[in-house]
Amino acid sequence: MGDVSVEAPSSAVWTVVRLQDVADLRGGYAFKSGDYRDEGVFILRTLNIGGDGSITRENAVFIDDAREQEFEQFKLEEWDTLFVMVGATLGKCGLVRGTDLPALLNQNMWRIRANHKVMEPRFLYYLFSFESQRLLSYASGAARDFVRRDDYRNLSLTVPPLLEQQKIAGVLGALDDKIESNHRINRQLKELSELRLRQAVGSPVGELISSDESIRCVQVDGSEIAIVKPGLGASGIGEEYEYLATAVVFDNSYERGEFGTLASLPSRANMQPGDDRVWFARMKSTEKNLWTPSEFNQKWSCMILSTGFLGMQSADIRLAPLLMTAVRCQEFGEIKDQLCNGTTMQSLNNDAARSMWFRVPANEFKLAELSSEIRSNLLFEARLNDESEILKSVRDALIPELLSGRLHVRDAEKIVERLS
Repeated sequence: MGDVSVEAPSSAVWTVVRLQDVADLRGGYAFKSGDYRDEGVFILRTLNIGGDGSITRENAVFIDDAREQEFEQFKLEEWDTLFVMVGATLGKCGLVRGTDLPALLNQNMWRIRANHKVMEPRFLYYLFSFESQRLLSYASGAARDFVRRDDYRNLSLTVPPLLEQQKIAGVLGALDDKIESNHRINRQLKELSELRLRQAVGSPVGELISSDESIRCVQVDGSEIAIVKPGLGASGIGEEYEYLATAVVFDNSYERGEFGTLASLPSRANMQPGDDRVWFARMKSTEKNLWTPSEFNQKWSCMILSTGFLGMQSADIRLAPLLMTAVRCQEFGEIKDQLCNGTTMQSLNNDAARSMWFRVPANEFKLAELSSEIRSNLLFEARLNDESEILKSVRDALIPELLSGRLHVRDAEKIVERLS
């Protein structure tokens, strides 16, 4: 297939190329669960690609450092593009950053590495992410959940000269760099909140083994923490709500949900967020959580959650920030997994949840002080998440305009500057 020249509005000559002519493509390795370790070299799996293309360490697994050289051909590099080519998340794309390394590529994904002489790596990521949806029309298999290798390699891409690629990548990359900076700050805030809670009560979950008058334990569905029961109090039958299933929720953040009226939404859409409630996914080995502070009531009042979440609320709103921090801790996930049951999909039911305990400061002044500090951290997280959502929306609006040449880079730069 020869290159075809086209004239873009920017007057630069754009050409049509095949993906395999401008990038090196490689599939991942089928690591076995027996290879997994709690630390070492990161094995990047499909579930580690976030909704915005970033790489997450949720449910991360590793292999021993000493074995890294065994998998040399599967080692990832900075600015590699990732593409999920099979399964429920078919079509999802990710971008590897230096902070994600060292890492090895697991099965069910392709790694796309740009030829730097003709292709700017970050430009390739934006272009491929945008164009790869065309691959879904080639999906095959009984469930149409697989993209054939040849269709993938022969995907045609319209690209400008390298200098123009670099300019476009610079504009879009500036937005993503700010989003990544927000993610980094939020991770630090999360770590700080957990540290402060641990300093006050030790392990945040579980009953006390020995007597400690500085700490008291509160039980789920006891006198202080109630389990939120399913059921909607919404009165506007014709109103539209945003439905958040567990699949679109991450660590106190979420992707855009499904919109619809109460009648049109799935039957599992049966939980209302409410003020100062803490939510976590019931499923085993699933780290999904949300805090719904009263300060953002206007947003939460327009949402509905899946019954796949378990919600906790307390009449004492000072407990909410502490509970949210506790459910994000490793010990909570371990205890939750131990209590999960079921034959096909193990999950936590309400009866099992009632055996869970949380530790909080016994001193009223210390409780109020700690709650206030952690609440401030969580609210800052929420504001940065909202800012990131705006930046994503702008980025997603700019991508088709820049990649088609309809929008000049200098005009896009002005838009980005106004957001800075």
